[in-house]
Amino acid sequence: MATILTSYDTGSKPFKPDISRGKWSSLTDFYTATLTHSFGIKTFSIIPLYAVSTSGILFIIPFMVGLLILSIPLYFMQSFMGQFSSSGYISVYRIAPLFKGIGFSILIMNLATICYSICLTSYTLTYFLASFNPELPWMTCNNGWNTHNCTVVQKFDENHTLAYSERWSTIEYFVHAVRQVPPEDEDEVVIVSWRLLLCTIIIWVMTTAITIQGVEFIGKLLRYFCYIILVCLVIFFLRIIFLERGLHFIYHFFIPKLEHFNYFEYFMFGIILPISLYGTGGGTVLTLSSYNNFHADIKLYSWINAIVLLNIAIIVGICSSIVEDYLEEHYNFRFFYYEITDFQLPFVGMPFFIGKLEIPNFWALVFYLMLLLGEFSTCVVQMLSITTAIFDEFELLRTYKKGITIAISCCLFIFSVCFTTNEGTKIVQNLFNASSITLCVVCFLDIMIVVWFYGREKFQRDVLFLMQGKMYQTWEFMILRFVTPVLILFVTLINIAIYLSELYYVQNKYWDIILITILVKALPTILIFSWILYKMKISTGNILVRLKRICVPTDWYPIDPGDKRRYDDVIGACSENIRDLVTNIDIVDDDDGYD
Repeated sequence: MATILTSYDTGSKPFKPDISRGKWSSLTDFYTATLTHSFGIKTFSIIPLYAVSTSGILFIIPFMVGLLILSIPLYFMQSFMGQFSSSGYISVYRIAPLFKGIGFSILIMNLATICYSICLTSYTLTYFLASFNPELPWMTCNNGWNTHNCTVVQKFDENHTLAYSERWSTIEYFVHAVRQVPPEDEDEVVIVSWRLLLCTIIIWVMTTAITIQGVEFIGKLLRYFCYIILVCLVIFFLRIIFLERGLHFIYHFFIPKLEHFNYFEYFMFGIILPISLYGTGGGTVLTLSSYNNFHADIKLYSWINAIVLLNIAIIVGICSSIVEDYLEEHYNFRFFYYEITDFQLPFVGMPFFIGKLEIPNFWALVFYLMLLLGEFSTCVVQMLSITTAIFDEFELLRTYKKGITIAISCCLFIFSVCFTTNEGTKIVQNLFNASSITLCVVCFLDIMIVVWFYGREKFQRDVLFLMQGKMYQTWEFMILRFVTPVLILFVTLINIAIYLSELYYVQNKYWDIILITILVKALPTILIFSWILYKMKISTGNILVRLKRICVPTDWYPIDPGDKRRYDDVIGACSENIRDLVTNIDIVDDDDGYD
């Protein structure tokens, strides 16, 4: 059987688990935490764009491909890594010490990501608070931020064509009031949006206060958030389908025109969309699963989560399609054609649609409460992932958890202020679009580590032990080992090419934004190769000997003493039952692991 080394064998510092890290009060908390994390602005901005661009229900085709071939296998694999090791995304790479740099790279990316995620959450909080005004501020043109080109169309007039210079009131509110972008005829200076700054302060204080309460409190809070989000979604969905000619619009969604389904770019992005919604490459699923009980049935929940996410995607697709058709038919407002932002539905089209409903303030509160809780959950989960990774890896810091968490929040808040300026909001949009590519790269590397470097036999053995005898089926493993990495590599390369081609056309105007995006998203990957070179340098022997030695798992065992003893018995005694179950699976020769 495979060899599992200890830190004593390698002469390295032993791993000491954090016995005070806590666990979820129930497995439901893990399920709802991953679901709320995947429900926010991205769900209501990217999915509607795909639904409209691919002519209705056809957007589900690439989305389902991504769920079945990428998301479900990756969700299970990363849940296995976190649950088996009970560690964050740095310490978990005891499974292959050579690639521990991936963990540090994820940490840096998450430190950068949470800064602009807080900014996105401040968008939703701004709209939520504005919904308490007697008159929704984005539905009028008599405000200080409006220009002389502002317009609010009360009803569709086929004899009036909107001039190019005219700007809808919802666009001006988002661009000039929220993002503080000056009109085109004014000199561009760096201006801080006091609305975003105030909301950013509130969100950072709440995120920090919740994080230091511990994982049990976070789990219960996110559970209730998830229930509220789903209730708001159902209420809002029911209101939309009962619009005038609502059934006609639904029919238009489910009976699309096939000639419109020729957008290769959207198909490729649609495949990786489930990965970006889950945040798998960012270590969030891995971190959340590390708080599970050791024998929790993660395989079942990977399928449940995928089914729920698919239904949410269909509901969001129907809502966005109906809203687009309704506004175009009644007000000639084609909000998806405005390229001032990639958030057309949540901050341009939906505000105008809500403003035309009866009791608009109520529906604005329902919609933006749903988005606010989803985005805020993302911030809490990201902060939990950051602190978990740090405290699991650095034992000396565990005594000062609350103080260090507050210090991290204060430092990150300073960087978040940059994203509350008119120039910073432009960077947020670019970083938001580039996030899926970095997630895919990390997911691809994780697959290589677990099912190739760690090895088929060892992975099957650990899954058997973790799932208490439930086998990971042959066809499932075949998909995870061969189909998933090939598809994710292909789609990632295509999306990189598409992204670079788009940057080529805007490089002269936004070269500074492009440079910052590359620095934030690409440079952390240098840590991966730097760590590999460092481990190779301090090891001994020729290159092959060094590579084999530092790829062997070190201290890779359950942290619970009882589970560890049983796991040691499995490895030490080479249980014939488990060995036969694993080796009888005729997949490939067992020479892929480093034994």
